[in-house]
Amino acid sequence: MFSRPGAHSGRREPFGVCAGIGRLELSVSDGTCGNRASPGLRQRPGVQARPAHPLGAVQLAEIYGRGWPASRPLLRSAGWRPDTGRSSSQTPRHCEGVFTGGVAGGQAVAEAAGRLIRPVTLELGGKSPLIIFADADLDEAVRGAVLANYLCQGQVCSNAARVFVERRILDDFVDRLLRAVAGLRVGDPPMLTETAIGASISSQHAGTSLHRLAGARPRAPSGCSAATGVEVPGLETGHFLRPCVLANCSDGMRAVREEIFGAFDTEAEAVARANATEFGRVGGVFTRDLARAHRVIGELQAGSLYINTYNSYPARVPFGGYKMSGFGRENCAESLRSYSQVKSVYVECAASSCLPCPRADL
Repeated sequence: MFSRPGAHSGRREPFGVCAGIGRLELSVSDGTCGNRASPGLRQRPGVQARPAHPLGAVQLAEIYGRGWPASRPLLRSAGWRPDTGRSSSQTPRHCEGVFTGGVAGGQAVAEAAGRLIRPVTLELGGKSPLIIFADADLDEAVRGAVLANYLCQGQVCSNAARVFVERRILDDFVDRLLRAVAGLRVGDPPMLTETAIGASISSQHAGTSLHRLAGARPRAPSGCSAATGVEVPGLETGHFLRPCVLANCSDGMRAVREEIFGAFDTEAEAVARANATEFGRVGGVFTRDLARAHRVIGELQAGSLYINTYNSYPARVPFGGYKMSGFGRENCAESLRSYSQVKSVYVECAASSCLPCPRADL
């Protein structure tokens, strides 16, 4: 490549005001832990946030307003419209966008941003797989499966809605899992500290869950069963659902394509079925054979992979998806990169008098 004596460097500069649309189940974390507002404000000059319906993000914005410089405002937009994502991406003052939501919403945001050649970070849906091999510590695997499915009442896109268990331990695993799920306390978390399962985010979400469960039963093969009920005595007036496990499903069921609990016989079969989805958010493996664990996660098409654990989010580790689960990364330095762009500087001078340019970590 053609070059002349001189110095060169690269530096990162903020895109400008970022438009952010947050998620409903973790609305406060969208502004903390490097996820949403914090890195945008760190890079300047500000963030236009459209938080989800829960008020936690609104209160967080008020805290930011008291402690952050006025030159880096965190502006929040109240209310909701069907075209919020598209309109935010088309606003002239917005130079970059961050969106969390469904695939259709992400496509609308990306389409609108593409017309203006603007970058976006998309965190979309996921139907993540959890693979449990016969040599796994079953008690740990059961705890991992419970955490992987019922965190935030199952309203987290990284949750392992599809659990694959090696066939020769299936019955033992199911027995242990059902006992663990039956022991989960359903109730109001602020009122009962021992509560493990709170309310669904809305009546619409609860209704959708009930509709999918009802639709799974008549279309299921004769061996399919739904263990534990969904009605919670004494909590009929809220959006409370008891955890439910669908077992012995077939791959042709809609519930299987979206949420599955089933058996596999070989490693290759487990990997193929785990990857048989348009999403690529997260994946997990439970096994004592770490060589196999690393081999399997190398084949899984997902942005974040867990070995003998699940739903752990260290702030220093990048988080993001593959395929239709979106693109871009959150947490650590990757989050800062999402809100900035690179400027390269070249200085031509005599070799004897040229001073080195300051270098930046890109």
